[in-house]
Amino acid sequence: MAEAGVALMTADQLTGVQRAGPHAAMFFNGNSGWGFGCAVARRRNDLWMNPGRFGRDGGYGTSAYADPAEGLAGILMTQRMMDS
Repeated sequence: MAEAGVALMTADQLTGVQRAGPHAAMFFNGNSGWGFGCAVARRRNDLWMNPGRFGRDGGYGTSAYADPAEGLAGILMTQRMMDS
């Protein structure tokens, strides 16, 4: 049961209408979607973007992602405002 919950959290939950909305190109570019609280890669457009990769970038420079296909996880913690 817990595995099903994790699968739902890390799967793209956006609808076609949301993906076609006015801000979609700025946030998703068709390559990623949004699960429950994290970004989810939908297709590979860069070396690090495996489909199924999920995580989140924070406003002060923190970043955390997991890539189940590669068995990798990474966390970067900084305290620098991204102001430019």
